[in-house]
Amino acid sequence: HELLPEGSSEVVPMDGFHFDDIVLNRRGLRSRKGAPDTFDFGGFETLLKRIRAGEPDIAIPVFDRSMELSRAAAAIVDAETKFILVEGNYLLLDEEPLSRLA
Repeated sequence: HELLPEGSSEVVPMDGFHFDDIVLNRRGLRSRKGAPDTFDFGGFETLLKRIRAGEPDIAIPVFDRSMELSRAAAAIVDAETKFILVEGNYLLLDEEPLSRLA
């Protein structure tokens, strides 16, 4: 990321799509936080479609480890970004709905 020209790359982390603890508690999933079913896959998939479409100035959420929550619109991916690294533990998981990303 630091070796590329300024503004030419952006990291898009799946971690920004963790469901909030309030949602996890309501669904009885708090003890499983970080498991595939504790992420907002629909939101993540929509974000990736918007990036592929070249939309300008797409706000992305970033997970804040110090607060243990996702911060909405914590980074921006613009249409001029040349290199986008999408990262996350389950991106290659061969199970629906994540397998749709392959």
